[in-house]
Amino acid sequence: MGVDGMCTQGIDAGEFSRGLMAHAAQAVRHGIRTAMDVLGRAAEGVQKAELKGSATVCIVTVDLHTGTLTAANVGDSGFMVLRSGTGKGTGAELLYRSEQQEHEFGRPFQLGHHEAADSHTSAEEWSTTVREGDIIVAGSDGLFDNVEEITIFEQAIDVMQNKAKGKDLATVAKLISTSITELAFNTSLNKSVVTPYSRGASEAFDMVYSGGKKDDICVVVGVVGSSRDDTAAPTLKRPQHRRADRDY
Repeated sequence: MGVDGMCTQGIDAGEFSRGLMAHAAQAVRHGIRTAMDVLGRAAEGVQKAELKGSATVCIVTVDLHTGTLTAANVGDSGFMVLRSGTGKGTGAELLYRSEQQEHEFGRPFQLGHHEAADSHTSAEEWSTTVREGDIIVAGSDGLFDNVEEITIFEQAIDVMQNKAKGKDLATVAKLISTSITELAFNTSLNKSVVTPYSRGASEAFDMVYSGGKKDDICVVVGVVGSSRDDTAAPTLKRPQHRRADRDY
């Protein structure tokens, strides 16, 4: 059951997702470090609170002592990890892009209170070690349905390599998130452009579909910086996020 279905039953679709994230934040404050464990605590929390609703979820954590990134993703939100080539080592590259989890086109995996909901144990798990200059981009389906991963990559790397000089990393993260969010929103209104969503719809419905997908868009960006002590682990500068929410 999606958000629209929840609304028709008088359920506040946002209450479940807000509760999920509140319990996730609480788990982190209590010392839970891996994304899968955080997700498990969050899922348990909303279940005990008997919150009604459903949501996709993407959780990314970075251990500031070791530089270890972990991620857990359920549904069609997701994340990317990019290497900008501006830190140690050279050359920009896409390190990882999470896969969308769907039962069928337009029906993503999701946590929820109803019988058709998926378990948090179905989440895709991933881990790596990040280093100075790496960029983490997380977003809702409103981003990934409208913008190709190569375009997201190019936008982020362009900002990092050409507009970051002299700016602190929090500002750079803000510039990246703003740039990507604006691109996704403008694409969502374009009726003629080819998008990941239009290709999927064309294949699923055996028809020619073109244009972006009007949807809520959320983008969260974090950029990894170095410690003053070069022998210490990388640090993650405060993530910056931008939303492009519209009532369509």
